[in-house]
Amino acid sequence: MGRLVVQQNVSLDGYAADGSGEPVFVADPEDWRALDTEELAWLGGVERVLLGAETYRMFSAFWPGETGEIIADRLNGLPKSVFSSTLPAAPWGRWEPARLERGDAIPRIAELKAQSEGDLVLWGSLSLMRTALRARLVDRVELRVMPVVLAGGRPLFAEPLEGELLGCRRFGQLAVLDYALSPSGR
Repeated sequence: MGRLVVQQNVSLDGYAADGSGEPVFVADPEDWRALDTEELAWLGGVERVLLGAETYRMFSAFWPGETGEIIADRLNGLPKSVFSSTLPAAPWGRWEPARLERGDAIPRIAELKAQSEGDLVLWGSLSLMRTALRARLVDRVELRVMPVVLAGGRPLFAEPLEGELLGCRRFGQLAVLDYALSPSGR
């Protein structure tokens, strides 16, 4: 059975987006390149990317056309599932389109985990992440802590959680905290 790994960008004060809803990506480009170099090796064991509709729109507008980014080819070549009841299709540029997942996300995510031997990764997609967390489907949460305090916006978490710190890595001013979630989630 595969693991579901959530990777999220977050401000120092726990927000995933600012007051206007824009995601938090406040870090030096060199710090991102160092993180992406490490991420590329991990992506070799990822079997599928899970996205909500909003994150799909943002990612599909950027990643399919990227060639100079370290992780671009690997990310673009991975199978993707987009959980949406409104999107008519989920094209991904010249790459294989994402599979649209309709209906209740919980049984579908559980099925994808059961069918996988490697990792599934969920990026962004706060509503989908919170659904998976409530259903206790998330095995690991990796927080990419940005060097900024927003003092408001869209909080990353909506409910209490407990986890065990597996590791902490630094990429310049960008900190990455890796947590295993307890089976009870609390």
